[in-house]
Amino acid sequence: MKGERDPRLLSRIPDPFDGGALASVPAAPRPDFYAPSRARVHVVRGIALAAALAYEAFWLVVLQAHRGDRTKATIVAGFLIPLVASVAATFAAMRRGARGLGEPVAAIAGATGGAVLLFVTATLIAAPLDTHHKAFWPDAFGCMGISSLFVVGPLAIGLYAFRRAFASAATWRALALGTACGALATVMMSVVCPDGGQFHVLIGHGTVIVAGCAAGGLLGRLLARA
Repeated sequence: MKGERDPRLLSRIPDPFDGGALASVPAAPRPDFYAPSRARVHVVRGIALAAALAYEAFWLVVLQAHRGDRTKATIVAGFLIPLVASVAATFAAMRRGARGLGEPVAAIAGATGGAVLLFVTATLIAAPLDTHHKAFWPDAFGCMGISSLFVVGPLAIGLYAFRRAFASAATWRALALGTACGALATVMMSVVCPDGGQFHVLIGHGTVIVAGCAAGGLLGRLLARA
């Protein structure tokens, strides 16, 4: 009859304290990837930084340093200018921001563009005029090829260390990271290459900054997004 309850139906309800009842409960879905602890993230990134520097040191030993006819002032300027640009771009990529989600896109783009502008402007001011006009383009293309060796390793290591690391603005932050790797390659080129002329440095050494920026943005879109 309507409204009547059959107490025998209670036997169909599984006992929550019975081990067999757990078999009917579906297992919670596992995440698609393993989320490491913050301490492990710091260790991995520290190892990645050491590996990137070791990679650069290896190629410095292989290619050897050449001073050429440059003065100590131009050597120091050629080293420090792209180094400051690399640090600025790295800071833009890694800064956590007010809410821990990184800086806004406008701030990242401004810092990255400012790093590139700093390199161009400071090089035009500090570097001497180019003297090897006849061999300008062969020398520039040669340095582009060598600088590509310096950028490939740190960029690959950096993207691996920061895979799925950016919850917001992943493409822009990876772009800044690629810019930093390109600027680091330019630092190494200032040690290897004996030519410190303005346009040789900008074209032969600095083009890798643009290449690292583009590669970081394209690959970061696929690898760096959390």
